[in-house]
Amino acid sequence: MKRSPVQTLLVAVAVAAGVIIGTRFIASRMAIRADERTRVARPDVTIVGVAAHDLATHGYRLGEKSPKTWRDISLRLYEDDRGTLNLMRCRIAPEEAGSLLAFPPDSRRPFDDRPPADWPWGAAGEPFRVPEWWQPSGAQGRLHETLPADGPTRGLYANYDPVDQWLHLWSWTRTDVHPQRPDVLAHLVCDELVSALAHLVVQRRQPASPAGWLTLNRLAARDTPGAERLPAGVEHLSALLLPLRNRHRYLLRLDGLDEAAAQALVAEVPLRALAADGPPPAAWGFAEPEGGLPAWFSAGAGPRWGYCLLTIGPGTVERGRWVAYDRVTRSALVWDWEGPQPQPAAADITAQPGAGP
Repeated sequence: MKRSPVQTLLVAVAVAAGVIIGTRFIASRMAIRADERTRVARPDVTIVGVAAHDLATHGYRLGEKSPKTWRDISLRLYEDDRGTLNLMRCRIAPEEAGSLLAFPPDSRRPFDDRPPADWPWGAAGEPFRVPEWWQPSGAQGRLHETLPADGPTRGLYANYDPVDQWLHLWSWTRTDVHPQRPDVLAHLVCDELVSALAHLVVQRRQPASPAGWLTLNRLAARDTPGAERLPAGVEHLSALLLPLRNRHRYLLRLDGLDEAAAQALVAEVPLRALAADGPPPAAWGFAEPEGGLPAWFSAGAGPRWGYCLLTIGPGTVERGRWVAYDRVTRSALVWDWEGPQPQPAAADITAQPGAGP
């Protein structure tokens, strides 16, 4: 998935982070090293259900930064000319789960917390086959894909179950597997629209509130930057924007669009269905502008959707989005926030998966 424009334009800060790919993924992230005799070029390794201190018998030795709480460790590592496979399952305390992985800033939470069905799961008997013991089922999922038209494709996935403390990791690189994804940024999406609106406010030299919020009230669609990309029927927009370093927050309302257009507008993140007709989430009071939510940010009867990006392990919320559609006024409302610090797990409004838009 492409980095959303709001991360590059609205926030105006780039965070450099690498995806940990290849045969050294497991070794480097778990702070262990293989014996020189076996863990060089092309591993073909399977280890199932061992304690941390037993890894030494399989050619590994623990480092000082190794987790203290991990146990029941299973590994599958393989490489040939087609690519690499790195799988791990273990039990680990939530405060240490994040020490075994690193994700780039444009990673996302899957709709159902599962890895995609078209990833290279492998057929029975193939060396790239995902083994039976690798069965993620936790409520914290996160993934990143690199799917160029040419060259190797890559995937990175993590799943954590805070109840049973099972952590599942999957990293792969393949030259012969090419999953296809629709380009959700081929049409206008919320983050891009908000970036354009923020530039418009700056160009107009409109003053910000004491907390830094920028306001647009009932802007006519024809006066919107890139108006030709707005969904058909949009009459006017209202927005409150907070484009600060290392975080973004915005409230957005568009009037005059149909439900399908509203769903396409918010499609850059995989939303989950929430209870219909519900109010904005009370748990997100920290992300409100001073004075609370404006009067125009209220929606009548209609569907609701949400998205929360979780920190693997603690389950804190790094980014949230709430979307409402008012079927009477034909209005879409979007509340989106990110950073600067993850919020308590109670801020997750999508704890129960539902049908996406």
